[in-house]
Formats: sequence, structure tokens, C-alpha cells
Amino acid sequence: MKVLVNINNIEDINNKSDAYLVGIAPFCVNMPAFNMNDIKDIIKKCNTNKKDIFIGLNKNIHESELDDLKKILIELDNYKVTGILFYDMALISLKRELKLHNNLVWSQEHMTTNSSTINFFYQKGIKYTLLSSELSYDELKEIVDNTKSKLIIPLFGYQSMMVSRRHLVNNYLSTFNINNTDDIRYMSKEGKRYALEEDNNGTIVYSSYILNGLKEALKLSKKDNYIYLNSFNIPKDIFNKIIDIYKDTNDNNVNQNEDKINKLLEGKIDKGFLYHETIYKVK
Repeated sequence: MKVLVNINNIEDINNKSDAYLVGIAPFCVNMPAFNMNDIKDIIKKCNTNKKDIFIGLNKNIHESELDDLKKILIELDNYKVTGILFYDMALISLKRELKLHNNLVWSQEHMTTNSSTINFFYQKGIKYTLLSSELSYDELKEIVDNTKSKLIIPLFGYQSMMVSRRHLVNNYLSTFNINNTDDIRYMSKEGKRYALEEDNNGTIVYSSYILNGLKEALKLSKKDNYIYLNSFNIPKDIFNKIIDIYKDTNDNNVNQNEDKINKLLEGKIDKGFLYHETIYKVK
């Protein structure tokens, strides 16, 4: 299977993974962010090591940010980039307006949920899609079987549950005069513990569990699809072992390898929505 991972520094680029994902500050959410100079070095190293590289520009764009965004897109077009993740539809217009060549990746998180819309974007020239992390296995399989788009399928790691433009954590800390300067904070609800991360773009709330879809990845990793492993809040040494396990998995050892991951993560894993429909009633 083709494995895509996010990275926290250029030293994380190695021969284990097939592709890497990084974001450009302040135009990305839910991934490590770098300045443009670092991004250039990362792209060059990926090109040298024959690795695919995806760049995240996946946030809502404000009008005041358009000029800076145009400069970044024009500069990126001078480099070999596999795909640029977008949330805001402005990037489709800018690619056409600026006559850019790099591929775009439809990445609207909770909206990338069906083959019909993916095929619509494909006909408009969007050749890649990052699928929602809230899809069931049957829904993922239906999309894989019924679209020509190259897919990025999130099947490992803490999953983004919500991205809010509001600064929920800092507002809470300020209201109750709490001094907490940690990069990652936690909240507990109904016996579950959720990680929260906040930056200038707002607040991200992550799942209480680590999704481990190794068995499902083996079945869905056909065509030119990428299996996305999210390293957020997972120790680097453990995450590197998990990359190895995913890359070494086949039909003969998949059950054994899934057990290995479960032991590494000490019972924090879950199948998420892979076998549970995402339908909820207000209590």
C-alpha cells in the first residue's frame, strides 16, 4: 500500500513512507505548519528521494489573505508538488486565473463523503480527494469502486472531529483565570478524553481514540490511493514502527500486524466510524 504521513520536521523524510503532507502557515489546519523557506527545502528533499509531497492550504481564506495566497501558489508552481490540499473554492478559481500547473486536492474534511461529488470535481480537473474520516468501510469501498479520482484515505491516528474559527480554549482559560501554556490541552466528557489544539486559525478537537484501520487499508489501497497515517500526539518512535507495520502488511500477516499495533498503543485504538453509522439524535 502507498502510505502518506504528516511530518514535523525535514528529518522525518525517510525511505519508509511513499508520500508526505505538510502545511504552509497560516493557511492550513489540522497538520504541522511551516514557513515558505522550510517548505521549499522539504519539497526538494522529497523530490530527491522520489517521494510524493502534498502541501496543505486547507482553510477558509479571508479576502485580506488573497494576495499572499496568490504569491504562495505562484511560487509553489515552480516546484514539483504532487498536490495542494484546498478547503476554500477560491483555490480552484486562482489556479485557473493564474494558469497554474500543480494538482489540487479536494479536502473539505466532513464533506468529502460520496463518489458523485468526487466525480464532479474530477471532471473539473480536481484529480485528488482527501476523504472524510467519518465514513464507514462500506462507504469508503463504494467511493473507491466508483470514482477515477486518486484518493487519500485517513485510516490511522487521532481524527479531527471539529475545527472552529473561535478560540475556544483561550476564551475558557481567560474566563476562569486558568494558567495553562501547554500546546495540547485535554477535556473529559462522558468518560472519554479529547485532545484540543489551538492556533491563530482557531481550535481543533480530536477524537478520544486512535483509529487503526490496517485491515481496511489492505482492502482499499488499490489503484493510486494513499493510506493516510496521522502522527498527531503519537510518540515518534512508536509512529515509525507503525509505518513499518503498515508497509509490511499483506494478506498473510494482517491479523498479526493489527495485534502488534494494538499492543504498541496500549488499548487506545478503535475502529471509529468504520462500522458505525454517523447518525446521532439530540438528547
